[in-house]
Amino acid sequence: KNVMLFALFAWVLRYGFFAFGMVPMGSVFIVLSCIVYGMAFDFFLISGSMYIETTTDSRLRSSAQGLFIMMTNGFGAYFGTMISSWVIDCYFTFSDGTINWHFTWITFSGYCLVVAVLFAVLFKHEHRPEEINSQLTKKQTCIQLREWKRNVVASLDPLRITFKNKNVIVNRTRCWKLISSPNSVQ
Repeated sequence: KNVMLFALFAWVLRYGFFAFGMVPMGSVFIVLSCIVYGMAFDFFLISGSMYIETTTDSRLRSSAQGLFIMMTNGFGAYFGTMISSWVIDCYFTFSDGTINWHFTWITFSGYCLVVAVLFAVLFKHEHRPEEINSQLTKKQTCIQLREWKRNVVASLDPLRITFKNKNVIVNRTRCWKLISSPNSVQ
């Protein structure tokens, strides 16, 4: 949530910098907006991907990641461009065809600020690092098993193998859980 909030406030700054890009020192604001854009875009994508990674079932995770990217960079970008173009044409274009870019960017910055505040107030997420760490441990064990198949010694039980002095219950290509000894299941 904090990383996403950082990204949303970076969008506020980016559009605010654009609003002052036409003043005498405007090139400084344009360069700053490019720097902030990298943080805004990357933190938004990374935090969204991390949220999907930690909250979706492993069987649906790749589809969820694809949907997230399609909604943000596909439909979201298209409809955002269409709607913002309409807003600019209706509210910020003068009768002679010139555009008041200063107030356009101030409005978009204010819109991002409202979205950031709403996100901070309405988005509820319980961060449970112990669940994430246990998932990572299972994933890392599965990856290690695939990478070091030569070091794995099979036991008599076909669903149980010994790996680095630990027994791992497996089902075809999936790792289920680590057990401390062949006779106990945890």
